[in-house]
Amino acid sequence: MFIAGGDTATAVRSYIQQNRFTWPNGLDQNGQIAKTYGVRGYPTTIFIDKQGKEKSRQVGAMDQAGYARAIKQIL
Repeated sequence: MFIAGGDTATAVRSYIQQNRFTWPNGLDQNGQIAKTYGVRGYPTTIFIDKQGKEKSRQVGAMDQAGYARAIKQIL
């Protein structure tokens, strides 16, 4: 799931379309999701398992290879 924060809904929709994201996405308009997960900067990628437990975190941009490595490590 992709959750955007710190930006407008229009900017987020544009970003999602430009990057052709196909997974569920949303906008953290009031910052509550960021607060819950302790996000202090953007972008932050958090991998969460089916039980809701954080398995991995990356602060800063990730490329496709970075996503693949992180997913492989937690599977």
